[in-house]
Amino acid sequence: HQTQMGLYLREAKWQAVKDGDFSGQIVHPSVVHLSQLVGSMLWRLHRKTEVLVVSEPEELQNLLVTLEYPPDPSTLVSIYTILSWYFLWDRQLDIGRDYLTKAKDMIVLHNLQMSSQTIDPLLVLEEPDEDQKEHVTALCQRLYMDKAATMILGMPPLLGPEFDNQFKSLAVRQLDGII
Repeated sequence: HQTQMGLYLREAKWQAVKDGDFSGQIVHPSVVHLSQLVGSMLWRLHRKTEVLVVSEPEELQNLLVTLEYPPDPSTLVSIYTILSWYFLWDRQLDIGRDYLTKAKDMIVLHNLQMSSQTIDPLLVLEEPDEDQKEHVTALCQRLYMDKAATMILGMPPLLGPEFDNQFKSLAVRQLDGII
C-alpha cells in the first residue's frame, strides 16, 4: 500500500521495513512501526473484521517512543502525514488534524521546499536521486492530505498557496524535461 499511502522509500529501506528491521541502520525504526500500524488497520478494513494482526495501540506507542530520536525532517513529515490519515480514517478528527499541523510545522521549521528554485530547468532531464524522491514525495503527500481534509472534512487548509505553486512548478519542469 506504499503508493496508496504516498510513501516513497528506496529499495533498501523497503526491504528493511519488510524485514522488520528496528536497528535504525537502514531505515528509522519509526517507519517500521508506522508500516505495521497502518498495515494492521488496512488488513482489518479489507477483511471487514476487528481482529487485530498486531496490537495497534502498542504499535502506535512504539512509534511515538521511537520519535523521541526523530528521523530526518522529510521522513518525519511523511510519518506525521500518514499518522494524520490513520486518525482521520478512524474518525479521530482532532488527533488527525494535530498530525497535519505537526507535519506543516516541520515543513516551516526546516523551510522544506518541493524543489530548489536555483535548479536550472534545463538540468531537470536527469532522474532525481533517491533522497530527492523521498523528500518530494513527502511534501506532495502532505499537500494532498491538506486538499483532501479541506474537500472531504471541511477543514481549513494549513498550507498556503506557495505549496500549490511549488507543486505546479515541479510538474511543469518535469513535463518540460520530457519534451
